[in-house]
Amino acid sequence: MTSMYSPTVHGFLIPFPQTRGTKVNAPKCFLYALPAVLPPEPAQGQKEGKVMRARRKWEKKSTKYKTKGGFRGKSFTALDKAIAATKSAPIEFLSRCPDKKHLREIILHYPASMPENELKATFDSLLVTTQKKATRNTIVTGILLPITFGVDLLLFFWPLPGPFFPVDAVAFYASVTGRSKAKYILQSYTLGTIQITFVPDPNVNLAENYLTKAVYERACKKKNINVVNYLTPVVSNPLNHLVTDYELQQTLEMSLGVNTLEQPPPVGSLEKPNPIANSYVEDFKKQVQKGSREFVRKVAKK
Repeated sequence: MTSMYSPTVHGFLIPFPQTRGTKVNAPKCFLYALPAVLPPEPAQGQKEGKVMRARRKWEKKSTKYKTKGGFRGKSFTALDKAIAATKSAPIEFLSRCPDKKHLREIILHYPASMPENELKATFDSLLVTTQKKATRNTIVTGILLPITFGVDLLLFFWPLPGPFFPVDAVAFYASVTGRSKAKYILQSYTLGTIQITFVPDPNVNLAENYLTKAVYERACKKKNINVVNYLTPVVSNPLNHLVTDYELQQTLEMSLGVNTLEQPPPVGSLEKPNPIANSYVEDFKKQVQKGSREFVRKVAKK
């Protein structure tokens, strides 16, 4: 996985399927980047920022209790899921980008279906929308911080975490940093201090097929007839076959440079990806599900 201090971010810019009818206030593209991992602990005598120390402490405690299992392990698992649910797909992408001190380049792989002359405008529009939404979320979650802290203080005891304050605190932090990074990338891109590179990549076509099917399945579940009727011919096309985990693994390896540390199974094999590769595949699938939920919800509000 990519380090939080890596100067270069590799990601996907994948278009959502266009729906029939009037234009709606829905995201045009899905942004994805590999999850970033915490850097190694500083050497003895070196200082580390408060936020990084807090994140490292939380990760250690979460891993400890999840490994042990039991009620505390389930509590941390539930908290992690709740925290993940508070981040939109674009905010999740920005949270995986390094901070201003380290970010120097973003490389976005896109499928052949996207017009090359619209890439920059689409990316800029997505960042502007994300920045506005993050500003609104910052205000809401900031107001709720003392309330959630008080509720947890009254109802729960440490080391078992209360469910409200940690979720709200992470949502507040993600909104603040997401807004800051979106603004910084837009400004730096214009000034030329950050390089944004768009790479046409035929391997991303599989990821686009997977996203389209995820949107279709979500629309079916929510009974959004407009989306279902429009996408039925698309997903039933034999060329848009069911994308397997192994094919997603290959896409992540070839496009984003994932190193699974093991030899993949032979081409055409039904063998599942190895555990290291599987963690990337599962993360991609989760983010696609999140993005499809947001897209269908926006379409439903037209």
